[in-house]
Amino acid sequence: MNILEQCQSDGITFRKNSSTHGGVYESACPSCGGADRFVVWPNQGRNGRYWFRQCGIKGDLIQYLRDFKGMSFKEACDYSGNEDLVNNHSFTPSPVKVYQWQPEMAQLPNELWQEKASLPVIYAEKMLWSDEGGEGQSMAE
Repeated sequence: MNILEQCQSDGITFRKNSSTHGGVYESACPSCGGADRFVVWPNQGRNGRYWFRQCGIKGDLIQYLRDFKGMSFKEACDYSGNEDLVNNHSFTPSPVKVYQWQPEMAQLPNELWQEKASLPVIYAEKMLWSDEGGEGQSMAE
């Protein structure tokens, strides 16, 4: 199994962007939902690699299983058929990272925009309280 096959079995759909070195595939990010920036190279390394440009997650099949399936290093190695890595003492697995998308704080529009946007409200209030208000009146008058 490689990273592309695992992602597809998890319901992620890809479009092939290039055929170089076995292919480059792109999709929306399963972590933060960003569009067309989750890149997978199924033939890089042992079982392929992934990288998301926006939120910065990256790794191989084992890291994908740890990040998105919540598996331990040993469980991910067993599941992916890489049991030999468990006994490789020179390999230090990275800690499990949980990525949570956070919305950006909204900014108020500039003062000119706010002023222009309030004009219809001011006009409507004025017309409601006046004797002039009635059908056929428009803001241009």
